[in-house]
Amino acid sequence: MLNQLKECFNQPELFQILMSGLQKDLAEVVKIKEANSDFEELPGHIQYWLSVKAELEFLKRATERQMKLTSVPRLIELVKKSNYVSSKLLETALEGIPEYSRLNEELSMVQYTVDVVQSAVTGMWFKRDALVNLTASKRRQMDSERFES
Repeated sequence: MLNQLKECFNQPELFQILMSGLQKDLAEVVKIKEANSDFEELPGHIQYWLSVKAELEFLKRATERQMKLTSVPRLIELVKKSNYVSSKLLETALEGIPEYSRLNEELSMVQYTVDVVQSAVTGMWFKRDALVNLTASKRRQMDSERFES
């Protein structure tokens, strides 16, 4: 996943394709198809996607760290020139640094991917709850049918 995402950093159209495919794959994992097999497979899916999210968070922190390193010379220059430096001035000045702008775009892509994965993991927890309730309901129904016979 990380390598595919990194390949998309300079190609926004590939990023859209990757995200579309990821969303479709995750939608399939979240969908209830067959209660028993879904219930057995779900913990593995949750664990896998949580590990993917952790890797993405690590990439996000590395990108943020690189952004800070890239911005330091420009920030020092701005502070030396002026007594008052607003957040808007800082933002504008930093966006003028090509490397910083590129890293900011990459950070946005990583954050979007993190959000998509987190949304799916949340959906998987809801699926788990639904499967637990469904299984309990089936058991109650089977017990009541046995009792009536």
